[in-house]
Order: sequence, then C-alpha cells, then structure tokens
Amino acid sequence: MTHQEPGRSWVARHRTTTIAAAAILAIAVVGGGTAYAMSGHNNDSAAAAAPAASATATTPSGMRMKAPPAGVPQSAIFTDTCGLSRTANDDPILYPGQAGVAMLHNFFGNTGVTAGSTAATLTGGATTCTTGADASSYWTPVLYRDGQALAPSKALIYWRTPGRDAATTQTMPAGISLIAGDEKATAPQSRQVVTWQCDGNGVISGAADTPHDCAAGEQVRLVLTFPSCWDGHTLDGATQTNVIYPGTGDTCPADHPVRIPQVVLHETYPTSSAQNLTLSMGPGMAGSTDTAHADFVNGWTQATFDTAFATCVTGGKACGRVSGPDATPAHPDALVNPAKARQPMSSAAARPTR
Repeated sequence: MTHQEPGRSWVARHRTTTIAAAAILAIAVVGGGTAYAMSGHNNDSAAAAAPAASATATTPSGMRMKAPPAGVPQSAIFTDTCGLSRTANDDPILYPGQAGVAMLHNFFGNTGVTAGSTAATLTGGATTCTTGADASSYWTPVLYRDGQALAPSKALIYWRTPGRDAATTQTMPAGISLIAGDEKATAPQSRQVVTWQCDGNGVISGAADTPHDCAAGEQVRLVLTFPSCWDGHTLDGATQTNVIYPGTGDTCPADHPVRIPQVVLHETYPTSSAQNLTLSMGPGMAGSTDTAHADFVNGWTQATFDTAFATCVTGGKACGRVSGPDATPAHPDALVNPAKARQPMSSAAARPTR
C-alpha cells in the first residue's frame, strides 16, 4: 500500500500575502570552509544579500509575494555544516514512530535519528555537524536525476536575523520543530521559501524558482528558508501553523508575535544538469521539483546555542562556520570589522566573497 504524506498546505502556513523579508544570504561551502557569495556585487566584503529575484512571485494558491526590497541592511549569521547521516522512508514530524511509511528523505546531523526521534532524544546525541552542540536533525526529500538518487555531500545551515532588528529576535526555542516548503505544491513556490541556484566553486549564481542547467563545473543547489514568526507556545511543527513567515514590512502578526532566528538550509548536488530531475513524493514515488521542502527538529545543546546566538546574531557579528563542542565561530568579528574580514583567513574558513 502506498502512503502519502499529509498535505503541507500553503494557505494554512502562509497567512500573509506579502513577505518583505530582509535579503537572504547565499552561503556556500568551499573546501573545508565557508564562503559568503552574492551575485552582482564586488567580491570584497563579508556582507551578503539575496539572490536576484523578480519583483513578485506566485504561490501555488495564486497569492502574490514581493521580493526583498533593494538595499535592505544585511543580518548577522552563523553557520553549521552537516554531513549526510541517513537516507530512509521516515518523517519524525509527520509520521512519528511510523518507520518506512514516509517519502524517502536525506537526513543530516544527528546520526541516531529514527522515525520515533524527538527533540529530547536527539539533544546530546552524535552528529555529522561541524559543532557537536548541534545534534538536531534536518531532512529533505531525495533528489533524482533520470531515476537515480543524487547523494548530496553535505548541507549548510545558517542562522540569521529574519529582519532588520536583531534586538527583537529571540533565541530558537528548545524542543521546537519546523517545516519549510510545500510538498503538495503544483507550481513553483515563492523564492522567499524555495530557490534553485548554481554553485560554481563557492560563487553562487542563477537563482530561480525551478532547477535549471548550470555551467560546466558548477553544481545544482537547493536553498530552503524556514518561517520565523512563532506563536510563542506551540513546539510541534506537524500542523505547520506553529511558525509562519513574516508579513508586510517584515513584521510578525499578533497571533505569531515572537521573532525567532531564520534557518536557511543549502543542499548541493553532484550535477550541473537540471534535466529529468525529480523529488521523492512517497515510498517508491518521484515527482515534480516544485514540491521541495525541508524539516527540522531542534537538537541543539540549548545553552551553547544561546551563547552563539547572543554573540553572532544579537551581537551583530558574522561568525562564519561554528565548530567544536562549544560552537566556536571561525571569524566572529567579520561584520563588525569589514576591513579585517577581507584579510586572508586560516584554513578553518575560506575568504568571504560575494
């Protein structure tokens, strides 16, 4: 018997018609480090901005959503790189405890994740992430080309202020789970949520709402942005109403008043061709790439996350990749001191580019 996952309704999760979010950073993994990449600007600053976007994007329900305004100040971030830990027909958020009934997912981070995993069981576990403090689990549907699964090398996750004012952003709630994207979409999703790009050795280009061919030597990259306005009390993301996207003016509505860090996941695939790409839709099923989505269960050691958040986001510093048990940042003063950020860094992090 074939099982279909419950619909991730756009209307249920996207209550506002306009997202005027701050520009989204494009971050790439270069060798063993992190590079900040942006099209259309000189490659000499640690600041980064959103991929080029059309003035509006159409959601599956026909709503119009505005692209980020030009010139929006950039937000501080810190990053985490997590290797592939498991591929399985599990979904701990939508099918808790029901092994083998979900679509095929690539899991990143926690190495012990199962269909029955929760935030409590994940926290403190072994992880493929660059910092041992992040035992979260992140997962996405498997991408196929010509029916053959493409195994991503790793996922890059970054945490940023989802707007202009870091002072109003609270730390990520312990125990929360989130879902980004719509696995029932029948048309390209808003580029505020799903973006397909080309990764040319850390230089990101060609952002679009559907996959497209990249130049020789480049790789197809999928970017998924999670919602960042929390209702303040619901941790379980299964209904996809606990957290929604900001509305007009980058504000959180009264029923979701708590601004939390915006999580953005980048997944790069070993192909430059977008021909015949499909995404997992159910056990043994593959379908349109319009259904891109990602899931997250928070397994961070809370005290460590809170410290990194206070230093990098509230403190306004572009920390780069964090590593080690204490989530030590590679270059915590890059945003505060752009001149210093342009100096060559150690092998722990690639030079910021854009």
